[in-house]
Amino acid sequence: MLYMQTNKDNIIRVVARTIAKFDQVDKVKEILSVLRQKTVLEDGCVVYEVLQNLDNPEDFTMVEEWSDKYFLDSHFNTSHFKLAEEQLNELLQFPPDIRFYKEF
Repeated sequence: MLYMQTNKDNIIRVVARTIAKFDQVDKVKEILSVLRQKTVLEDGCVVYEVLQNLDNPEDFTMVEEWSDKYFLDSHFNTSHFKLAEEQLNELLQFPPDIRFYKEF
């Protein structure tokens, strides 16, 4: 996890939740781990955490902070994000639930 100094007014927080198919947990975990390793090196990434539910190992949540919308949009266009999205497509029970937040 990488922390960088940012303007609080521009920060966008993302909470993305995804549920792996029961027999695909290890593959999903590996893909999300690689995604995290590459994402924390991106410009504008303030925080990028990948969490696994203690009571339900198929349940993963990503908690992210981006310095502004420009960098978040850029993240969605990186080759490593697109690859992870493609790889995860058949391994998940449902499409990811991605929500965007701003502190007020």
